[in-house]
Order: sequence, then C-alpha cells, then structure tokens
Amino acid sequence: MLERFKLGGIKPEGWLLEEMRRNLEGFVGELDNIVPEIIRDDEIYGRDRLTNLKRTKDIGVAKQDKEWEVQYLWWNSESQSNWLDGLVRHSYLTGEERYMQKARRYIERVLDSQDEDGYIGIYGDDLRFKAKGENGELWAQSSFFRAAVCYFELSGDMKVLERIERAFEVTMREYCGKSNPFDFERSYAGVSHGITFTDSCYRMYCLTGDVKYLNYAKWLLDCYNAANISEVDIKRDNLLDYDFRFKGHGVHTYEGLRSLLVANLARSEEYGAEVSAYLHRLNYVTVPSGAPIGDEWIWGRSADPTFTGYEFCSIHELLDSYTLLLEITGELRWADRIEWLLYNGAYGAMDLEKRQVAYCKTDNSYVMNGHNGGQGIGEDLRYKYSSAHQDVAVCCVPNAGRTLPSFTGSMFMKLEDGILAALYGPCRLETYINGTRVTIVERTAYPFEHSIELSIVAEVETEFTLYLRKPSWATGTTLCVENAEIIDLGNMIGLRKRWKSDMVKIHLYANTRESVDLKGNVYYSFGPLLYALEIPSTERPGREYRGGYRDTLYLPIGNMYEEICATEQTLSTLEPEIRKEPLDFLHPPRIKGFFRRRDNSDQVMVELRPIGGTILRRVTFEKLSEL
Repeated sequence: MLERFKLGGIKPEGWLLEEMRRNLEGFVGELDNIVPEIIRDDEIYGRDRLTNLKRTKDIGVAKQDKEWEVQYLWWNSESQSNWLDGLVRHSYLTGEERYMQKARRYIERVLDSQDEDGYIGIYGDDLRFKAKGENGELWAQSSFFRAAVCYFELSGDMKVLERIERAFEVTMREYCGKSNPFDFERSYAGVSHGITFTDSCYRMYCLTGDVKYLNYAKWLLDCYNAANISEVDIKRDNLLDYDFRFKGHGVHTYEGLRSLLVANLARSEEYGAEVSAYLHRLNYVTVPSGAPIGDEWIWGRSADPTFTGYEFCSIHELLDSYTLLLEITGELRWADRIEWLLYNGAYGAMDLEKRQVAYCKTDNSYVMNGHNGGQGIGEDLRYKYSSAHQDVAVCCVPNAGRTLPSFTGSMFMKLEDGILAALYGPCRLETYINGTRVTIVERTAYPFEHSIELSIVAEVETEFTLYLRKPSWATGTTLCVENAEIIDLGNMIGLRKRWKSDMVKIHLYANTRESVDLKGNVYYSFGPLLYALEIPSTERPGREYRGGYRDTLYLPIGNMYEEICATEQTLSTLEPEIRKEPLDFLHPPRIKGFFRRRDNSDQVMVELRPIGGTILRRVTFEKLSEL
C-alpha cells in the first residue's frame, strides 16, 4: 500500500501550473459568476435549506415529470460543493490569493450554518434524516465534506476539522444500525450518490487514524447491498453474477468502485471478489481514450468509440477511483491508467482555447452541435461545449475543476523506505524524510516529450530510495545519476543513496503503437498519448452566460475523414514529429504516416495529433487488407 502526501505537498509546475491558472480565470474560478443563481445565490446549506414548506429550486433545466423532478431539489448542493472542491485545490495549489479568498468565504458561510448539535446539510429540522423517498442527505454532506477536508489540509485550520468531526458524529448517530439510509421507495440519483460518503470516511480515517470511519464506510456499503435502490451496478449479487453487465448511470458506477475499495480495506478484504469482478468489467466499458461509457446510462453496452458516449463526470469519477486503487494496492498499472485517462480522455473532452467542457463526448466525434454521439443523430444538448451546461445540469463543469488537482495530488507517493515518482509531469514536492526537509522538482514537458529531470535538494544529507515508475509503454530507459545504488524492480527503478543536492535524468523510449478496439478497428499511440485525425470544423455560438461566457457548437467541414482507412503498412510509416517548445495540448507534437482512401489504392499522407485538445476528430480506423 502506498501513502499520499499531505495535500499541498505536491504543486504543479510548468505547463500544468499554467493550465490551472487558466482554469481559475475560466470555469473553475468564475463559475459562481457564470451561473450565480446556482452557485452563489442559493444558500442551500444554510438560509435556503429544504423544508416541507420550501421545496423548489431554480436549477435552469427543462422540467420533466413530477415524480422525477423531486431529485432536482438537491442538485445545487452537488454543483456548489464539487465546484468548491476544484476551487479550493486550484487556488491553493497555484497560490492565487483572490481565488483562495473566494474559497475561504464559501467554506466559512457553510460552516457558519452548522446547527448547535453539529449538523451540516441541506435539510431543515422537519426533513433532515427523515426523508422517506428521493433525497440528497448523504450526497450533499459527502460532496461538501470532501471540499472542506481539502480546505483543512491546505489551510491547516484546525477549526474546520473539528467542525467536520462534529458533523460526522451527527450523521453516524442518526444513520446507524437502526436505519438503512438507502432503502426508500422511489429513490433516484441522490440516494444512490450517498454511498460516496465513504470518500469522506476514508479521508477522515487517513487524517485522524480512527478506524470508526472505516467501519462506518463498511456499514454503509452493507446497507447499500441490502437496500432496494435504483443504482445496482456495485451491489454484491450483481458483481458476482457472471452474466451481469453494467447498466446504471455511469457516474454512480465509476464512483462506486471507491466504496468497494474502502469497505474492502475496512474488513479484511471482505469485498475482494467484488473488486476483482468490477475491474474485469471495466475492460468492456472503456473506449480507446480510457474514458468510461455512460451517456448518461451504460445500459449493458460494450464500448463503441462512435456510438457510446461518456460524461465528463464519469471521466473524473473513474480517475479518482484509479488514484485510490493506486494508493491502496500499490500496483503501478493503475498509474498507467491514470495518465492515459487524464492526458487523453479528459483533455480530449475540453475546448482548451475557450475553457469549455463537453458534458458528453465520443472518441470518434464528427459533430458537436447538440445532437447525439459521434454521428450527430437526434437532439441531445449534452453534446456541445459549455462553460456551465445550465440547460442540462451544472455537474460536469464543476467536476472538470476537480480532475487536474486529483491527478496532481498523486504524482508522488510515499513508500516505507522512500518516495515514488508515480505520475509524470512538471511538479514540485516538498516534504520531510527522517526529519529533514526535502524538495524534489520535476522539470519536463511530459507527456509531449519523454525526458524527465528531477532536482533533489535536502537541507541535511539524508538517505532514502527514490523510485521511478517505468510506464508500460516504455520500450527502454536511460538513466543519469551519480553515486546511487540502482535497483531494477521491473516496473520501477529504485535509486538508493545519501541525497544532498543531486540531479536525476531519465529518458523513456517509445515506439508508435497500433492497438485494436472492441469493434475490431485500429488506433495509434505514441508514449502516453493517443493520436487522432483532426477534422476541420466551423463553429457556431450557443447560449450566452454572464461575463461573456457561452456555449459553442461545431460542425465538420467536408467528409474526407470518412474515407481514410489504415493498412498493414500504416504503422511502419508513422513517424513522430520532433519539435521544440512550446509544448502543450494547443501546441503538441504530431505524427505522420500513410493511410489509404477507401475508394482507391492510392496512399495518402495523414497527420495525426494528440486527442487532447481536439474538437472534432477520428480516433479509430478500419484496417484494409492489401490489394
């Protein structure tokens, strides 16, 4: 098992730092001004709590049937708290004081609403812990507690931790052995989302060392298994049924993995078989970019890069689950998946120039104009780029603000005898080893280049092992370090020495790779990046928001992309471009090679670019046999 460093111990550098700063100037830092009625004006945890007398909310979406609408009542708590989580971490990790103050004000406002008995939540006295159907009790608490715990770790404000502990005591007392918090008639997404309370239980366990939080997480999952609940993908009987296929709302399915992991940790791997069965099923629901399907439901389907879309919420929740898998299991294959999902799935679902997010996206994306999937068939407002997506739900945009900080927080991990460089990218680690202050600065343009330089400075010479992960795609490595014992451990390299002021340089070698998707088509990658044929497009402005923010829709120019096919020779002709800085998703290296048009035998030179930062693109290609 690995151990995370205290939040804030790892900070972004280089292009990752610039990316976070741009996010703060866009949807992360300004969402409260883009949709103030959802984020700022509705004090859902305080003045505007839900009661039997006040059961309406302005959420900005088109109304549906009355029975379903009851779930909308808690939506703003999710939007606010997930936005707050991203804001807290972005602002403190970048040191942007203006946004730190904004996060501080919101945290203090919610904490000031805490009842005398310690309750923090979205319900008044007549409804809290008393709802008999759809409700967001645990979900609203969980999403706020996650943000507040991050704020405590970054600010060091002990009063915040004390208040969260009091709030936990209330919930653990009210939802205990005498009641099942998930077993209600006509419950929908809010009740099912409540299982993420286990996230906060795990963080409280890590912060306090008190196993009562782990035990409570295990009890919650036991209750979930016993309940008649709308989301069933992580229930024990289904996971252990060979014929069962994921069918639920994708976000619930992918966040639920963390609940299985925490419960398994709590009680001697009691849920070990369920975790294994879950991980096996993941192979059938992820597209080439690593993104997990669910637009919004999985419906028992297998991944198809053109017809099965994915929510950005699902991308974030699976990435968070992968980081917990890495921490708990120590298996470095999950680090490979984390990098792949961030650098391809997540960045491939963002319009980086406009700082907008796709609510739903497909790997093969031929149109993004509010119509369904890669083919643009049927109206679906989720398939566009937006700073809010208020006409559907303000959920994916807030979650997009959590994704990069989640990745950054796992870039280095603690081992018993040293430090593991688990995820690569420009960053800085400041920590103490054997009582000595140690700083490690990682300088690199990774994933756009594969050379990494680590500067290690210890205030007093101290001995430890620095472990370097060897990605699964790497065909070889070269290493430059002085006076170190080098230990090759297969998937990582250990460097043992007494460190004072030292430099480590590592270069990872890669070949262009051809892989086959579940539909039998091929796609191409180089190192940690998936490559795509970018489709020229025209853009059209959509809905406008305050402050000049808006939605953007895209249509393809021409249809030449439909005719391009791979051949047996394509892989051998693909050559990576070597270029100097700047290197980021707006200025990435390309690869070029020969493909063939479907209607003739002539070869055509095609340029591919990383999927990250593309809008319309083709990722997978039919492979033609030679004439």
